[in-house]
Amino acid sequence: MRYEDRKKAFRDENEYKAFDVLMYLFSAQADYQVEADNYSFGSAIELFSNDFIDEHIACALGCPQMKSFSGRICKGDNAPYFGYRFHLSVIKGNNQSLAEFKFPDFKLVAFHTIDQLNYRSFFIDSTGIIRFSDNPEILANSTSPEMDWTLYNCTNDCCL
Repeated sequence: MRYEDRKKAFRDENEYKAFDVLMYLFSAQADYQVEADNYSFGSAIELFSNDFIDEHIACALGCPQMKSFSGRICKGDNAPYFGYRFHLSVIKGNNQSLAEFKFPDFKLVAFHTIDQLNYRSFFIDSTGIIRFSDNPEILANSTSPEMDWTLYNCTNDCCL
């Protein structure tokens, strides 16, 4: 396999893993919301400490060094996960009158690290729609194009 082909396969695998983590975190948020007393979404620390996510994803989300309820340890080193780091913003809901009610929401961005071959960033919020940006200078956001994973042509074992 040529170097360029290996580089593309590596990048495709990393992008697929980032997509997989976004779906995993979306599911973790849904589970957390059901178990939370106020139906809010969880911060990275809340998700990890309550064992909704593992220590590797907690590190990529920027959790500090800490231990989960089950005893898993996050090193707190902000280590990337397959070349991606993640940023989670949580908007807590409130119990105000309907006129002042604020719905809970979350925004999650997967962004590539400088030292990796990855160049796309991804975005997901409580709608479950994954969006992307091909521009390394602009992170994906709620106005970015939707990702069509049916066109994603990954032939690596990670995608099967």
